[in-house]
Amino acid sequence: MALSFTKAFSFKTIDFHDKKEADVEGIDHLEVKTSSTDVRIEPTEGHTLVAELNGNISEKLDEEYELLLEKKGNSLEVSIKDRGRFKLQVGVTIKKLNLNIKIPNKLWKSITLESSSGDIDVLILKAVNMELAASSGTVLAKELLISDRFSSRTNSGDADIIDVDSSNMEIKASSGTIFLQRVSSEKTRMYTSSGDVIVKQGEGTITAETSSGEIDLEINRHLGDIDAQTSSGDIMITFNESPQSLSLDFRSSSGDGTVKLKEMVFEEKTAHRIVGSIGDEKYILRATTSSGDFTLI
Repeated sequence: MALSFTKAFSFKTIDFHDKKEADVEGIDHLEVKTSSTDVRIEPTEGHTLVAELNGNISEKLDEEYELLLEKKGNSLEVSIKDRGRFKLQVGVTIKKLNLNIKIPNKLWKSITLESSSGDIDVLILKAVNMELAASSGTVLAKELLISDRFSSRTNSGDADIIDVDSSNMEIKASSGTIFLQRVSSEKTRMYTSSGDVIVKQGEGTITAETSSGEIDLEINRHLGDIDAQTSSGDIMITFNESPQSLSLDFRSSSGDGTVKLKEMVFEEKTAHRIVGSIGDEKYILRATTSSGDFTLI
């Protein structure tokens, strides 16, 4: 049926709602893929996964979207079918959809979530591995217990990782800020091009790299090596408890270094180069900048 001129150029929207359920007993892997939809995943009791797609869309899009749940062996895929994806849309197109998924509160072997231009919120879940990817949206991961690997990727959005426990963690953001708070991990790697890297109450081995942003690390317990690198931003590292064993290596092209740890014994100390140690030097702290300053407290 031909689309009327009135509908094509109308700013009028209609409510959209689609709800699907699936028994996930015996399902160990969850995969969610969306294009421009915000996604929120949180736990529920029982064995049933409940997915709801809600929001507002243009009248002309009334029959275009459908929520899909598909089982493949011990995996479940959640996606949104967009019948008009490859159609030439004439006139005004309005779409604001939110996908809310409640999954049984159990230990999943893997949870993978991809969104092209929507935000991702993942709350209070347990998994062996978790992978989150948002092209131009933000990522919020909170109160997660990941026994092996947690990863998050964003292109132009921020990543907020709060109260997450994982053996290995990797956070990448092209032009967004990375923020971690009360994160427990043996190894944490963070990379961003033009955003800041901020860690509050961190621990373990930490790698932080940014091109034009700043690095601010607050360390609760010093239990691993720290490698911080930035081109034009400053680096600040704060220990909440004085480290008992540390080897420091700071170098910069034009940035200044300041160390305020009274236990530090200096081997070399100039404006742009500092080498020092505390105790038996079990852990290494490397800080490298091109034009940014370095402060160790």
